[in-house]
Amino acid sequence: MNESPLHAISNIYHEDAGFRAAVEEDAKAALAAKGLEIHGPAEVSVAVDTEDTVHMVFPPDPNMALPDGSLDAVSGGWGGYPNGYTYQGRHYDSRQLSAGGRYDSTS
Repeated sequence: MNESPLHAISNIYHEDAGFRAAVEEDAKAALAAKGLEIHGPAEVSVAVDTEDTVHMVFPPDPNMALPDGSLDAVSGGWGGYPNGYTYQGRHYDSRQLSAGGRYDSTS
């Protein structure tokens, strides 16, 4: 297991007040400015866990039909969902943004 881009971005978020403010204004653009480009038309929102609140995000239902045009986004073979991302020149699928900021580099 290797450290994921999510872990790196999380560190920046907690250390840089300007980045936190930018994320609140436009999360997708702020992440792209730090090198984490989210592909596709998806809206990006950021939720920060606190002592009193823990957020859980589940991937899309694998049995759900993909909308028209979504197969074009994953036909390159690196995405399991229509929205993947690129970080430091490497492509990831959205399943690799996992809890704890780690990903399996063999998948």
